[in-house]
Amino acid sequence: MAKAVFYQKGNILDYLNSSESLIGAGDVVAMGTTKIAVAADNIFPGKTGGLVSNGVFILPKASGVTVNMGDPVYFNLSNGNITNTSTDVPAGIAIAAAGSSDTNVYVDISVGAAAAAAAAAGAAGAAAAG
Repeated sequence: MAKAVFYQKGNILDYLNSSESLIGAGDVVAMGTTKIAVAADNIFPGKTGGLVSNGVFILPKASGVTVNMGDPVYFNLSNGNITNTSTDVPAGIAIAAAGSSDTNVYVDISVGAAAAAAAAAGAAGAAAAG
């Protein structure tokens, strides 16, 4: 049977770099406290550049953290890595499992981690009630 491969073009949002530091292409940027995006190109201080807010990215993962496919994941701004700590910035959902010794994880940033966690909680509640 033929298989279809879904491909979604990422949305690029304008972002003013109001800091005094360069935001490098590929750097993770928090969009407030609810979502992350990834710099499409270098964004110089005082200039506007593009942030990709959708798609799947390979992101560094905190040592000792294990994630399963579909788990909500979060981005720790201080350490610059993916965690499973819900007080960090929601990053999205893991689209592949990553063991505690893995250094990276594949994350779909199109789906906010908070929404994924809420959906998982709802499914767990429905299963328990059923």
